[in-house]
Amino acid sequence: MLYGTGFGVTNPATQAALLVSSASPLANAVTVSIGGQRAEVLFAGMTGSGLVQLHVTVPMGLPDGDAVLTASVQGATTQSGVVLSVHH
Repeated sequence: MLYGTGFGVTNPATQAALLVSSASPLANAVTVSIGGQRAEVLFAGMTGSGLVQLHVTVPMGLPDGDAVLTASVQGATTQSGVVLSVHH
């Protein structure tokens, strides 16, 4: 489970300045890469005001250590330097 902001609008649209009472899926697909391998995105949606929750499956076969993590939506990519520590 990953959290972030700035992933765009939801479908159906959520209204600004209102409490989010149930999760709303993002309108645009999010892709996630962990350690250079594509991760399966099981859910991507807003779960709080401006807060996006991503449910992803970590790819099999990653070595122990810090794996670079990136998420992209509509050509925009998350900041560099984000890692996910992998330990088996």
